[in-house]
Amino acid sequence: MFKQLKDLLPRSISRRGLSQTVTATHVCHTFRTLAKEKWGDTVLQKMQPKSYKDGNLFVQTRNSAWANELYNNRSQMLYKLNQKFSQQKIKRIIVKTGLFLVDNSPS
Repeated sequence: MFKQLKDLLPRSISRRGLSQTVTATHVCHTFRTLAKEKWGDTVLQKMQPKSYKDGNLFVQTRNSAWANELYNNRSQMLYKLNQKFSQQKIKRIIVKTGLFLVDNSPS
């Protein structure tokens, strides 16, 4: 008679064409979580995931030092990210360097 929300939500998201948006948000949130585990809480002032599309996670770093740090650890981050999902969603991490506004929203 009653259906659980966890059973209804995926269908409802799909019908409204929001699957890609929800996936991108989930991938970016997971990256933030893993980055904080690896580099500490202040890392989000140095790098931010900006978007996810077609298997590519776009991350912006504050400077080339952080871009290099992420580049050197990209294989490990890709492995950990893909462990969190049922299928391999993230194929590449693409890094851009430049100033950005720090997102202080809860993650």
